[in-house]
Amino acid sequence: MTHVSLVGDINFEAYTRLNNDYNFAGYPSVFYDGGDTVGVGAPEPPGDEYYYRDRIEAVGARTVPDLDLLIRMDYVSGTTYDITVKVGNGVPANSDPAIPTSVEGPTSVGISANAVFKAASTDPDSDELYYQYDWGDGTTSSWIGPLNSGDSSSADNTWDQSGNYDIKVRTKDIWDATTDWSPLHTIRVGCCIADRGNVNGDIGDAINVSDLVYLVAYSFQDGPVPPCLDEADVNGSGTINVSDLVYLVAYSFQSGAAPISCP
Repeated sequence: MTHVSLVGDINFEAYTRLNNDYNFAGYPSVFYDGGDTVGVGAPEPPGDEYYYRDRIEAVGARTVPDLDLLIRMDYVSGTTYDITVKVGNGVPANSDPAIPTSVEGPTSVGISANAVFKAASTDPDSDELYYQYDWGDGTTSSWIGPLNSGDSSSADNTWDQSGNYDIKVRTKDIWDATTDWSPLHTIRVGCCIADRGNVNGDIGDAINVSDLVYLVAYSFQDGPVPPCLDEADVNGSGTINVSDLVYLVAYSFQSGAAPISCP
């Protein structure tokens, strides 16, 4: 592109640009390719096209890297917006964030119990990040953020069906550059979490005399059904009967074997 100083004689904006940006002089000057090359003075003899041709051809042969341009506009309030521009001269304007580390959180949880998970990532441009969790049951969280690069995100979830679920997370920066999913974090969901024997289903998963009383009431006195039948199947036989009661008594008072682990 060629800019000739004579335009400044008839256009105020052109004159101002030439005067402020190109040290405008009162003799013929030509700016090639946005000012990369400048020709000052008239050609000799007048009308010699090669004075210009050589410079134009030289500019045309110049290697010019592509520009990568990103523009982001964020609403503030009323008629006010924040506009952010990133330019890469021969390189991408934006770098992708790192794939998050594996999800941190519990490996087992009760049905309908709330479980909290964390994950973090970094962005090479120090852009703010958003996180999305896949809960392994066909659902995902909404995008969580923005958070500073390196800060941990946090999300919680519940499952209403027992089973094993593979949780993963991904992140994106403010320019929507999105990573692949993180390594899987598997959680086991069920009503029986550790060892059997918590017949009354207390939150601390404790096994004590109150569980023995609960099992006696259920087995012989039409008491309430245990909230988790697997917990009441103390010996893991697949049925709940007097042998489970004997097993629990031996464990509680006679140093008997510990209840069988949950499936």
